Amino acid sequence: MGPVLEAEAEPEAPPPTRRARTGANQGRPDYMNDYAARMKRRLEIPVLLAALTVVPVIIIEEQSTSVAWMSVAFVINWLIWGIFLFEYLVMLRIVDDRRAYSRKAWLDIVIIVFSFPALPALLASARLLRLVRLGPALQLLRLLRIAAVLARAGTAVRGVFNKGGLGYMAATTVLLALGFGTVIAVVEPAVSTPIDGIWWAFVTVTTVGYGDIAPTTSVGRMVAVGLMVVGVGFVAVLTAAVAAHFVEVDEANLGAEVERLHERFDELEALLRAPR
Repeated sequence: MGPVLEAEAEPEAPPPTRRARTGANQGRPDYMNDYAARMKRRLEIPVLLAALTVVPVIIIEEQSTSVAWMSVAFVINWLIWGIFLFEYLVMLRIVDDRRAYSRKAWLDIVIIVFSFPALPALLASARLLRLVRLGPALQLLRLLRIAAVLARAGTAVRGVFNKGGLGYMAATTVLLALGFGTVIAVVEPAVSTPIDGIWWAFVTVTTVGYGDIAPTTSVGRMVAVGLMVVGVGFVAVLTAAVAAHFVEVDEANLGAEVERLHERFDELEALLRAPR
């Protein structure tokens, strides 16, 4: 026998890319793989809780004169900032395209920069701010922080709840009331505390309108108009979602009852057709 010819070795296939290992991105940005998407959903809950915690922290800072409570607010501020920083760094580590993710996550970067707990002290000690009034600068910084955190919390709500569902609409409505109530307490002299501002926001967004608190400045009225346009619309959709939920329950019960009647009719028909 002649020598056995060895079959030519087939070229080795290149190792699968990270995207090939994770599968095609369905409905996700190109930089987001399966693992990053799962991690993003897991991190939305602590991010949402951190965003909501900003409201009681502002209430403590505005109302409390106790050194102990101010220390608690200081520590919570660092924890909130740490959660936002941790979420951004983790996602930056596991996404496919860090530059694309950073462009998409610009709001997280704004929060990390302007929510840095030591930033007010740094601004107060900066020589540049000696040329301007420190009070308005810090107020603007606080408004920017509230607006950025409120927007980020809205994104987290969309990640936690099904968009358009009852839970999503209820969480968004509460979030709007908390956010606008905190903002109105900062910009409106007629609203003395954040608690009063949140009370005014809930009264306004539910169209109750007691009239015990009313904005008097132009900025305060602009905030009120924004809450009326956005918040009242969400309450209307929330009411429709609640009604639709009960209608679906009634339809499900009615369907089950009709099914039982069909089964009963089938039994009666079988009895009538049975030979005697």
